[in-house]
Amino acid sequence: YSCSAGGLVGRNFSGTITNCTASGGRITAVNTGVNRTAYRGGFIGYSEYSTIISGNHNNTGISPAIGYDRRVAGPSENI
Repeated sequence: YSCSAGGLVGRNFSGTITNCTASGGRITAVNTGVNRTAYRGGFIGYSEYSTIISGNHNNTGISPAIGYDRRVAGPSENI
């Protein structure tokens, strides 16, 4: 598995996240093995099959808001 870290959620597989705010400014995701990836997002580290992510705010100063967003197959600011 990969490592995922976010200001609010590290890894979201199918949850609904609405009207939340992530704040702070230090988020670290460390790759700890061969063929593994570390995802870091100001709001969510890794989001897969999430149905609703809306009305949220990334106040961490860390971009992207979502380190990996399966909806767009890459990083995303769409929170």
